[in-house]
Amino acid sequence: MRQITFEDMCHLQSYFDQRGSARSSAFHSLEESSSETTLSLPDETGDTAPRRVTLGEGVYEVSERRTRERLALLLREEYQNLPAINISDPELRVRLRVSWWAARDHRRLRPEEPVLIETRHGNFSIPATPCLGELMFGSNLYIMRRRFLDDDNARAVGRDAPSFEQALTQAHQSESPPQSVPSPSAATDASAPQDASVQP
Repeated sequence: MRQITFEDMCHLQSYFDQRGSARSSAFHSLEESSSETTLSLPDETGDTAPRRVTLGEGVYEVSERRTRERLALLLREEYQNLPAINISDPELRVRLRVSWWAARDHRRLRPEEPVLIETRHGNFSIPATPCLGELMFGSNLYIMRRRFLDDDNARAVGRDAPSFEQALTQAHQSESPPQSVPSPSAATDASAPQDASVQP
């Protein structure tokens, strides 16, 4: 799974770059439930030792135009013989009903459970694939991947890594004393006579 993300095998880096730093998913949850259990599922390193994981399922609606277009492209790339439905149509409401598992705060689609795509033209079921899960739940991972790439590119030309510069700036800001803000009464002309009486 780690290889899929960090080698960008699903070609999703440019999509997440275009979304910028938006950490909220473009797949908005309409229904969701989850529970914890112990399973032997491979983690990011391929280890299949039994461990605590979260199993969940939900219905997620695709709202952003860019995400609709990327979903339509992914479906064409990953699947064959799909119904002739224009997923990227902005007037079409598209919902995905999926089952997922999560460990270390990252979700993956459960490969043994199908994905149901619901539209007003009808519903159809497709197998879950890693790339569909990356598109739905991979935002934070691809933001992190972009930082790694930018850091590597900066070091290659002898510059400080952007993440290091950002951390340094934040450290300097945290060390700076707070700036006092003058009150409106302190902004009066010092040469003007001051009334020492206290008004009720």
